Amino acid sequence: MHLIRQIHAVPVAVLSAYEAWWKQRLAVLQSCPGFFSIDGQGNAGLWNSLAYPLHFLVLDGWESRAAVNAAARGAFADFVRRTPRPAEVTVVLPAEAWETLNTVTRDGTSLRAGSSDTHLRQIEWTVRPSAVAAFESSRAEFFALLQQHSPEVRASVIYRSAGIAGRYRVVHRSTAAGGEVPAQLRAWMLTHPASDYADTPPANELFIRTL
Repeated sequence: MHLIRQIHAVPVAVLSAYEAWWKQRLAVLQSCPGFFSIDGQGNAGLWNSLAYPLHFLVLDGWESRAAVNAAARGAFADFVRRTPRPAEVTVVLPAEAWETLNTVTRDGTSLRAGSSDTHLRQIEWTVRPSAVAAFESSRAEFFALLQQHSPEVRASVIYRSAGIAGRYRVVHRSTAAGGEVPAQLRAWMLTHPASDYADTPPANELFIRTL
């Protein structure tokens, strides 16, 4: 899957207008060939940051970069020209492209069965070139442990930047916020510290589903 991710800052005064615009936007995207349905309704989701209450994470899933390009020159481009987002909304993080490397879901459910997901944790890494293979392998191992010891985590995905070497985005989609980190996971993290893979700590942020 090809994922486009961006973050918008939305002033309180236009929250309702922004959500209405986002729903219109989604309806147009659903008509575009190759738009990928994560929750069965053509929806990768609109997520609100718990750390930054006026920041909204916008996720669009696509089957390929070619499908993105076709929409950007077709129906979606027409929508953007006719229906711009509220002027007060600013772009905190411009659209970025990511490619899916590995997905682990509970009981073999599809990533598309995501309508029950209420929380999304994204962890962004800049991995040393020499540690890329070890990092990708370690995330697969950690995903399996999460499925065993964190029942609220329904799906875990690792994405690689479509164009920047060493940039990774790890996402955990959950049906609840979760509590204390289980002992088994703490023990694993002690033996697999972030410093094994990166020179700077990863950025870890939790979001709740808005739409």
